[in-house]
Amino acid sequence: QAHACLAMTFNLLERFEDAEETLEIALGLAEEQNNDSALAIIYNYLGIYYKGQKIYKKAIRYFEKGLKIQQKLQDNLTEAKLLNNLAGCYAALGDNKRALSMLERSQTIFYNLEETTSIANSAAEMGSAYKNMKIYDKALYHYNRAKGIYISTGMRLREGMVLTIQADIYNVLESFNKSKLLL
Repeated sequence: QAHACLAMTFNLLERFEDAEETLEIALGLAEEQNNDSALAIIYNYLGIYYKGQKIYKKAIRYFEKGLKIQQKLQDNLTEAKLLNNLAGCYAALGDNKRALSMLERSQTIFYNLEETTSIANSAAEMGSAYKNMKIYDKALYHYNRAKGIYISTGMRLREGMVLTIQADIYNVLESFNKSKLLL
């Protein structure tokens, strides 16, 4: 797991070749030791790495491998996070319906775990998926859910981001007065 953490540090430092190479070393070690817990983490990190590189199909493969292990390990929080990561990949590929399905599954888990911030972030992602599909009423609904949580938890920056996106939707709908109220 230390190799995996080092790899993610390389990734943050934009030393991408080092990150990929170190992740592959970590993967080999975890497979050699038949360590499911470590494999799940490494698959997630590989997914994050490839998602960041915009190699979404490869990221999806790793996230799905990690998801299978997390379900077996019954690590619900990480399972929900993997579902959110998968949703981001599917949304980037234009498969918003599959993204929404993943987000709905993650929402259920986050609610059961009472992960307030994760619920808000997931709701905002649902808003984005509906916005991409041009289903604006549902987009606004989910953004409002996220905004309420952001307000109640003092996350002013995220609240401001949601307000800006909502204003943009109202501009598309030519409801300029509603847009002005949000800004």
